[in-house]
Amino acid sequence: ISAYTNAAYLDTLGTALSEANRWAEAIGPTEKAVALAAASGQEKLASQIQNHLQLYRAKLTHQPQPQENAR
Repeated sequence: ISAYTNAAYLDTLGTALSEANRWAEAIGPTEKAVALAAASGQEKLASQIQNHLQLYRAKLTHQPQPQENAR
């Protein structure tokens, strides 16, 4: 994946892995994404990805979950 130099791509990979409940595998690229974003001065992106990382460590996804209709 772009020689692992694009934080957004690595974040997307982490998201895909978390959506497949592959939590341990999601953490590695997401940690790398945080580091890359921070190193390149993209603090807002680094913060967003750090939030994703915390969710993956708790085995949660950051994608909105569908809500059931109340009856």
